[in-house]
Amino acid sequence: MCDASALNWVRIFDESRCQLSGTRLIKNNSFARIPIILYFTGLILQLILMVIDKLQKIIYSKNRKEQRGVIMKITIDYDSSINETEIHIKCASMNEQIENFISELCLNDSKMVGYIDDEAFFISLSEILYFEAVDSKTFFYTKDNFYRCKSTLVILEENLKNTTFSRISKTAIANLKKLISIKKADNSKLLATLINGEKIIVSRKYVDEIKRKLGV
Repeated sequence: MCDASALNWVRIFDESRCQLSGTRLIKNNSFARIPIILYFTGLILQLILMVIDKLQKIIYSKNRKEQRGVIMKITIDYDSSINETEIHIKCASMNEQIENFISELCLNDSKMVGYIDDEAFFISLSEILYFEAVDSKTFFYTKDNFYRCKSTLVILEENLKNTTFSRISKTAIANLKKLISIKKADNSKLLATLINGEKIIVSRKYVDEIKRKLGV
């Protein structure tokens, strides 16, 4: 027959061993969870990176859309059978960039015949600052010279539609690309300064139209 105290010590030993074993089990389970935690942490980081990449693409796409009109796709088709070069512009809607593009095309491809005495000169429209009617004669001015023109202002105004030229008074048509500044003048007029320092008056009748075209 076993001694009671001996049995009691055996029970205490077994309980202690179980507690120790349980502690080790808890520790082992904690260590076992570490790879799982790292795995899910990696997944979360990948999701965050994917979201950031998606947002960057959305922002880039938005910026591209905002710049639409500045960036153009140009396609050139060669055809030896055609006799005249044509330019076709396809766009969702007309905007300021397209209008400026058309104006530049028209100006760079066009020449104006000007006369000094009996000598004829062929001047690019893009070089002309303004046209002016004086004593029933028409003149146009460049940065360094002026020439007599055989066209009237009425004809010039019609021919220069969709360009950067605009009527500024009863006697003048100006190239708005050649203006460096404008300011208010007397009687609700504008005083415009050209790239050569010359100043011209925009009459009251045309002030609103000129300010609209200049975006001021």
